[in-house]
Amino acid sequence: MCAEAKALRDRGADSLKDLQTSFAALDHAAQLSHLLPYIDTFAKLGKKDLLLECVKKFSETELKEQCPLALASAYLAEDKAKDARELISKVIDDKKSDQETIAEAYLELAQANLKDGDHKAAREALQKAIDSNGKDFNALVELSRLYLSDKQTTDAQQSAQRALDVNLYCVPAHICLAEAYLQANKLKEAEASFGKAAELNPTSIEAHKGLLSVYQKQSKTSDAAREQEIISNLSKNS
Repeated sequence: MCAEAKALRDRGADSLKDLQTSFAALDHAAQLSHLLPYIDTFAKLGKKDLLLECVKKFSETELKEQCPLALASAYLAEDKAKDARELISKVIDDKKSDQETIAEAYLELAQANLKDGDHKAAREALQKAIDSNGKDFNALVELSRLYLSDKQTTDAQQSAQRALDVNLYCVPAHICLAEAYLQANKLKEAEASFGKAAELNPTSIEAHKGLLSVYQKQSKTSDAAREQEIISNLSKNS
């Protein structure tokens, strides 16, 4: 189950059917370690109801002791940014925390900063996450998304490419790279990157919407119609 959850998180799957099925199959005596990938995945995909359902299986005290960052994710989902920041700071300041854990903490801190609308602080936190763990492609993807939202196209492209250098199969990184190309009006490159994302995850509505946009801009009517049909079918089944 853990492997399935991690794989779905890394692919950035839009459809949660497989993940929800495997989560539902967990018995009530499931260990906390079995739930952590689900907590992390639901948090990353913004599924607040499922995230909170995971967290409620354990006491707040138990979560604070064993997985403070998972609880921080839940706090952020409930808009309890102050409580989340306290947990995140403890993890960062804890001398027992390894570099990977510190990187994850800075990633959560970036999310808290984004909730406050502070893009500069979010970028700084993401950069610290990357400095702590250069292989943290999730932080690189989040940094790319932030650059995209701020219309910093070149930086967004570079961050997405760095994420792909770490994990070539990261669907969100391919989508970020495609969006950066789209912002730069590099339609052929955008089409190729959206296409790669759709190839890696055929159920990614985001990838197919990107392809639809590119095809429309290039007046590829038949291709656009095909993507519209795919999106419609995926939306019905999601």
